[in-house]
Amino acid sequence: LLDKYCTIQQDFAQRPAVQQAAEMADAADESLAWMVDYLYRHFDAFTLLICCSAGTEYSAYMDKMVEIEVTATLRFIEDMHRAGQPVNDVDRQLIHILANAFFAGIFEVVVHEMPKDKAIGYINRLKEFYTAGWLKILGL
Repeated sequence: LLDKYCTIQQDFAQRPAVQQAAEMADAADESLAWMVDYLYRHFDAFTLLICCSAGTEYSAYMDKMVEIEVTATLRFIEDMHRAGQPVNDVDRQLIHILANAFFAGIFEVVVHEMPKDKAIGYINRLKEFYTAGWLKILGL
């Protein structure tokens, strides 16, 4: 999951800034659909990872996901500035807080052993909420 998420973020960053801004929501849809499918194909492993990894080398797994998102968001803002596209600056710490809350929300489907069909709807609503919030915060 971490490797694929890194690849998704790197591929997105290769697009021109204007295209990134225009395709942000669609890219999120695609990556989250893949992520939910992956979570459910490996549900037992993610249950251990999310619910039982305290004190192990895997306890920082979500932190790694968050850091990938923080780095990608800062890169997106820089790309927009370099391309002359208007976008608000956002503090690294705020990006971290929002990314952490987002991933915690996603992994709640594992914590609560949510059926996949319900999880898909839940995560889609979560994505809608965060997409709207990011567009507002970034001024897009």
